Amino acid sequence: DLHSFPTRRSSDLHIDARIRALKKLLAAGLNADLLVAPVVPLLTDSKEALARLMAAARDAGASRVHVVPLRLGDAARRQFLPHLARQFPEFADRYAAHFAAGPNVHRLYADALARRARALRKVYGLSDESLSQRRMGNAAMRRRPEEQLQLLT
Repeated sequence: DLHSFPTRRSSDLHIDARIRALKKLLAAGLNADLLVAPVVPLLTDSKEALARLMAAARDAGASRVHVVPLRLGDAARRQFLPHLARQFPEFADRYAAHFAAGPNVHRLYADALARRARALRKVYGLSDESLSQRRMGNAAMRRRPEEQLQLLT
């Protein structure tokens, strides 16, 4: 959503609303995690920004935070790169060159981001279990749809 994309005037990505929703889900007995996605290179990937998210998730009662780097498919790239060039011209050439090769961040960046997230999860006492490792069999996840919809009211 380009309307929530960080700009020079505002880098608020509505984390407060996400943390409130996370608290509500956890209070209802659901096994909820915080998914930080996409992490935008050079804009939302600093150690400080990720640490604030990890602390907020921990304080909300979450046990896991998953960090996923930006992926730009063809359609997203056509929208994203011009917007980035307007808001952050100093990064435009780097992004254009990097994402010209495909939709994913470079493996070295992905690995570095994963190491940063792993270290921060350790600092904040969060599980290092990945999305693919997470077990999906707990009772809260087997609620009937009408019970799940009550959480949204």
